[in-house]
Amino acid sequence: RVRVEEKPEVRKAGGVYYTPEYIVRYIVENTVGKLIAVKTPDEIAEMCFADIACGSGSFLLGVYDLLLNYHGHYYNANPGKARKGDCVERDGKLYLSLRKKRDILLNNIYGVDIDAQAVEVCQLSLYLKLLQEETTVSAHQYLLEFEHTARTKTLLPDLSKNIICGNSLIGTDILEGQLFANHEERKLNPMNFEDAFPEVMRRGGFDAIVGNPPYVRPHNLTGTDKGYFWKHYKTFTHKSDLYCCFIEKATLLLREGGLFSYIVSHGWLRLNSFQELRKLFLDAYRILKLVELPENVFADAQVSTGIFVAQKDTGVKRRATKIEVIEGKPTESGPRFVPKRQVPQAAFHSTFQNVFDLSISPETERVREKMRRGPSIGSHYRVCFGLKTGDDAKFLHHDRGLHRDDKALLRGEDVKRYGYEFKGEYVWYVPRKMRDHRPTARPGEPERFEQPKVLVKDTTSDFAGTFDDKRFYVKDVLIIIPEEGKQPAFDLRYVTGIVNSQALRFYYRSTFKTIHVQCEELSSLPLPPLDLSKPADKSRHDQMVRLVEQMLGAKKRLAKAKTDKDKTYYEHKCAALDRQIDRLVYDLYGLTEDEIRIVEEAQER
Repeated sequence: RVRVEEKPEVRKAGGVYYTPEYIVRYIVENTVGKLIAVKTPDEIAEMCFADIACGSGSFLLGVYDLLLNYHGHYYNANPGKARKGDCVERDGKLYLSLRKKRDILLNNIYGVDIDAQAVEVCQLSLYLKLLQEETTVSAHQYLLEFEHTARTKTLLPDLSKNIICGNSLIGTDILEGQLFANHEERKLNPMNFEDAFPEVMRRGGFDAIVGNPPYVRPHNLTGTDKGYFWKHYKTFTHKSDLYCCFIEKATLLLREGGLFSYIVSHGWLRLNSFQELRKLFLDAYRILKLVELPENVFADAQVSTGIFVAQKDTGVKRRATKIEVIEGKPTESGPRFVPKRQVPQAAFHSTFQNVFDLSISPETERVREKMRRGPSIGSHYRVCFGLKTGDDAKFLHHDRGLHRDDKALLRGEDVKRYGYEFKGEYVWYVPRKMRDHRPTARPGEPERFEQPKVLVKDTTSDFAGTFDDKRFYVKDVLIIIPEEGKQPAFDLRYVTGIVNSQALRFYYRSTFKTIHVQCEELSSLPLPPLDLSKPADKSRHDQMVRLVEQMLGAKKRLAKAKTDKDKTYYEHKCAALDRQIDRLVYDLYGLTEDEIRIVEEAQER
């Protein structure tokens, strides 16, 4: 009697890790399991399930095991529907015959891997699963039954057309017009799915694709691979990951309505470099589940991971989908999957760079949607970084007058909310010398510093800024200045008030989760919808400018206050001005009292 005994697998080369059994089970049950539920064996026989980076076959074994169990339960519940040869009876119970298990394997299971040894192990694992619980007598009986048919004369089926050694991501088009050495071509091992699985592709593709694709950053790939991926996969960008290509390829191979689930690192939900991948999901799928997994799912890799389950749907129905967010809570036997909340998929169409913010609430999104009615900061102003010398030890100092080209410098830590603290630091501002000394230098042009501007700290935890009309040069600071040659739409002091308001701070913190403020993030922040040709709007604009002027003055006097009495007076004055500015900003955005409460409660958390 042959049995399959699970044993720990070793890590493969190429960014592939052993997938714990509970992860395999969850993914398979939520894809293949959902598709075959209440279906008959005849209906299931027409379905095709694949892992296009199958490795040694963990997921395909999971699929095969689920199919065998389902068929066994089906025939025991419906014994009259079993055809001759489908089952054998032992101890009053029906068991799948070796022939039926062979048919299921050949009809339903497909896999591809570039590693020839992994493919051999995968095939062997499936053979062992096929023979599990079989005896010498049952195997001999199978051979006797079919030795005179054209169907087969061997005990084990030929899996060479089901489990294939090939490159899922690179087609044979790479060979056109290029000459590769034999060893290079063998290593690339290009293949076309239309040639490898012609019948599956003629029928529209696979019904489900599952797996754990390789996690490989672009800088770890060969030049040939990167060049091909950049040309053929729009989701593959400079700082993304190889698994983006597998997801994009799977999308092409999956039939409409098919189910798709992978375990991947969860950076794709938020990081800038995965925006194209997020767009792909929003355009091609109903995202059914997003599972947040505990740390250290993989024993041999420090990588934070999650699971997605999605259904291919290129129609309009996907926009109404509510994504089920699930937490994998750790237990001794593996995570317990607990539903946390539902998030409308449509919400991610309007987030910055389509970031998948799983903590988003309907109330928060309604406030943000109302705030987005106005123009973005970037539509009226230029947003840029301060300078980077490339070598601070050489170009920064505290010796006033050391060089003719010295400029007063503020660092990010010197910029306060409605103020700054100049600490006597200077930059020897010689752009050509900086760039010649270090190619990484980014001195910027002097015009960005030599004009009135809004300065914004680059740390997300302390999102704040001030107005500068003293021509400071800045480092670790973002700058808001008018577009060259254009009259600014609003006074920069008005913009300073908006930037420092509770409303915009709420919008920023609920939208972005990065450590440092980025130019494109700041550019995307919405200003209130203000029309200065209307007297009422002009009046509110000018009121903001006056309040900010008063705040800038009060902050300066607070910094210079010598007595406790003076400090208390100016602290109270600044607090009162803050409240006035916040109320004015709420009014400019058109927020209701309930919406204001949402903003202010979020600041307290």
